[in-house]
Amino acid sequence: MAAFTYFEPWDWHIVATANYDDINSASNSIMYTALAIGIIVLFIGIMIALFLSHTIIKPIMDLKSCMEKVTEGDLSVQSNIDSNDEVGVLSRSFNTLVKENNKLLEETREYNKLKVEFFSNISHELKTPLNIIFTTTQLLEYKFTRAEEVSPNKLNSYHATIKQNCYRLLKLVNNLIDITKIDSGYFELNKMNVNIVEIIEDITLSTVDYVNSKSRKIIFDTNTEEKIMAVDPEMMERIILNLISNSIKFTLPNDTITVTLTDLGDNIQLSIKDTGIGIAPEKQSVIFKRFRQVDRLLNRNHEGSGIGLSLVQSLVNMHDGSITVKSHLGKGSEFIITLPASLTTKPSARCNVDAATSDEDKVKKIHIEFSDIYS
Repeated sequence: MAAFTYFEPWDWHIVATANYDDINSASNSIMYTALAIGIIVLFIGIMIALFLSHTIIKPIMDLKSCMEKVTEGDLSVQSNIDSNDEVGVLSRSFNTLVKENNKLLEETREYNKLKVEFFSNISHELKTPLNIIFTTTQLLEYKFTRAEEVSPNKLNSYHATIKQNCYRLLKLVNNLIDITKIDSGYFELNKMNVNIVEIIEDITLSTVDYVNSKSRKIIFDTNTEEKIMAVDPEMMERIILNLISNSIKFTLPNDTITVTLTDLGDNIQLSIKDTGIGIAPEKQSVIFKRFRQVDRLLNRNHEGSGIGLSLVQSLVNMHDGSITVKSHLGKGSEFIITLPASLTTKPSARCNVDAATSDEDKVKKIHIEFSDIYS
């Protein structure tokens, strides 16, 4: 095989020759080399594709499958991708979101369950006193229509029964109204600078006769005689009466209830302690939750709607304070309230406690707060 060309400046003829077999061999070598390189590149491409599929595409598809299950309502699904890349971060975020939604769903179910129990309990709380009042009035009507003589003692008993159940209804309605106002932000405290020692001592001592009538004993103790601070006297009385009422309910005859006020300087600490039946450890974390009641026995000597302690906690919180409980089964319970000893700058700088709450009002409040105690 040959090729030539003419180089005019020198008048030369240049001729190049090559062996055909050599050229064919070189051509085949180049072709085979290119083919081998192509195969290697293709193999590398396939390996890269498989690697990408395993590390990126497959995890993404797995995550997509998990998301589809969640949209179908399966909140138990979890992504098992634990890599440290962006897909791994997305997977962990997805798992966290699913856990939070699952927790929210459980809380919603629990809330709805408690709400159903609450309305069932409220229905019972409303019907029971109404039925008692209605039955008592029917009995009186029956005796009057038959011209039967009713002794003064029986009349007093009927009157006391009707009155107690009217108070019980009034307490329930008041609690429902107040807890609704607190939830909606319309409840306001009427804070004034008062001697908190006098407030607590007076309302505690005003319950002595009632507590003694239930074969219990109540004691008031304090390390100071005067501590001026800003509180709502009426709400403080309500808090104390509610906690004393609970102590009466969960104590037995001859048990003791001790109300202690301690001056801590910038704060005051109020303790209502009893030697009653106590509260189980697993119940102590839920007693302040709405609609919850520790005692759900059918045969009990008291009733309750399950919002009393929740209302107490809300009123304490509105005073910028806190309330906790310590209890041991068979040994009793202690509710501890801590309040800041701050003053208000409102025009009514100091309130006369006796003028604010008369003895008659205190007695009425006691009858209302203790109206769900029967023995």
